[in-house]
Amino acid sequence: MLIVLRSINLINNSQSSSEKNVALYRIINAAIEQKHAVIIDDVPESYNPKNFGRLGDFVVGQIINIRDIYSENEAMKTLVNKFLIVDFSLDRLAINLDSYGNLIVGYTKLVQSNFLESSNLILEDLNDKEVYYSFVNYYCYHNRINNFNFKLDFRAGGGSSCRRHFDESIDDNRLTICIVDSDRRHPNGPLGSTAQLFSNVFDREQDFWYLEILPHHEAENIIPISVYKKGYLLLKERKRAQLLESIKSVLYGSTGSVRYFDFKKGLTAYQYGFLESTYGAYWEHVINGLDINESCLGCIRNVSSFTRIKKGCYHCPNNTNCVFIQSICCDAATTLQVIKKKQVDLNRLFNSAMSEAPAQVDEILRIGKVLFSWGYASNFQSAS
Repeated sequence: MLIVLRSINLINNSQSSSEKNVALYRIINAAIEQKHAVIIDDVPESYNPKNFGRLGDFVVGQIINIRDIYSENEAMKTLVNKFLIVDFSLDRLAINLDSYGNLIVGYTKLVQSNFLESSNLILEDLNDKEVYYSFVNYYCYHNRINNFNFKLDFRAGGGSSCRRHFDESIDDNRLTICIVDSDRRHPNGPLGSTAQLFSNVFDREQDFWYLEILPHHEAENIIPISVYKKGYLLLKERKRAQLLESIKSVLYGSTGSVRYFDFKKGLTAYQYGFLESTYGAYWEHVINGLDINESCLGCIRNVSSFTRIKKGCYHCPNNTNCVFIQSICCDAATTLQVIKKKQVDLNRLFNSAMSEAPAQVDEILRIGKVLFSWGYASNFQSAS
């Protein structure tokens, strides 16, 4: 994360400044270890090493080094959506927000253990890490951000373990970012079981963590269909690539069903009936856009039959789960791994998808910026 230091000129060699010296030393070490990026506002031309205790020569050398890369990190303020301001004039644990929503904290926050470790990224699945890191890479590519480090510590676990990791990270005084799938299959449908575990999370103080429950079914729904298609063509699985092409126009239609479609499992006739009868008409437009098996068409249209007999339909009672939008088995992490292995430029694929899937590309950039903001670290080199 980008950390801005203010009023370090108030530090002197007195007993009252001892804790300030510890705070400054820790943040300099965090920069040297490339866990965060640091700016010092209003750096004077020279500092007296005596003001910084027994490590004064070391501290002043690092301050000068930070000053020399000031312009690089100052420019990053406009490319992150949040940064942390540490004001050495504030007493103890004072916390305020500036007019842009950035946190302003007192210096003693830096003295607390673990706070200056890299931010924790908590996801449901280990494979999701590669997906979200690709969003960060594309955000940096799109904004021509070069010469930086990006570092997040990673924890994964579905269900209750995801919420437990989240709570433990915050209780451990770590900067924490968590992204959870909504698992919604209908815009009026409920959140999935993991997302529901976070329903009361905003009762906690929100200063040093970020939670996002995706507005989509899962991460797979953010990847443009053309990227999946490219992956299948690289694997020489032309039938799946053709299937993707056949449903693309429907999923990208005005209702935005690409947000809720389960790319891994497809949509069955029974699920369609249950979703429509329970949460209202939404998937109906799909019927008019697809070549559906005639034996299923009648029962799919007759939603009331599902509410009466719960499972199956009058036309095919022994086949309650006939799939009218087939499972495409799109797995985002696997697709991206194939593209990477074949040395295809993923950033260019995302770029080329802008015309057909602008909402998805915008979402990639939005999430990429959020993650980049919490994991940004400069290429800081320690002064000798």
